[in-house]
Amino acid sequence: ALRGLWEISPRGAPLYTADAPEMHANAAETIVMVEFHPECVRPDKIADDPDRTAGLFFSYPVPRTSENGATGQPALATVAQGETLMAWAIEDLAAQVRAALTEEPPFPDYQGATE
Repeated sequence: ALRGLWEISPRGAPLYTADAPEMHANAAETIVMVEFHPECVRPDKIADDPDRTAGLFFSYPVPRTSENGATGQPALATVAQGETLMAWAIEDLAAQVRAALTEEPPFPDYQGATE
C-alpha cells in the first residue's frame, strides 16, 4: 500500500493544509524537514507567501503561484510540531500495519474471470 505522510494520521492530516491547501514548502512540509533534515532548513530564508491557488481549476508549477517557492506560512513551523507530527504518524501507521496483518481481501477465493 502507498500512503502519503499526510494520509497516515487522521490527527496530523489537518496540519498539512491548515495554512495553505496547496502544500508546497508550507508549515507542514517545513515541520517535516525540520524533524528529518534540520541541516537543510535555513531559518533566515523562511518567508511566508499566500496560497494563490484557491478557486483555480488547473494545477500550476510553483514558480507560477509563489514569489519565493513557499506556499502558506512556513514560518509557523516548530521543532515541537515536528516531533508531535512524527509521533502521531508512527503510532497511527503502526496501528494500520498491525490491522493489515490479519486483513482479508474482499473476495478471498477469487480464481479469475469466469465465463
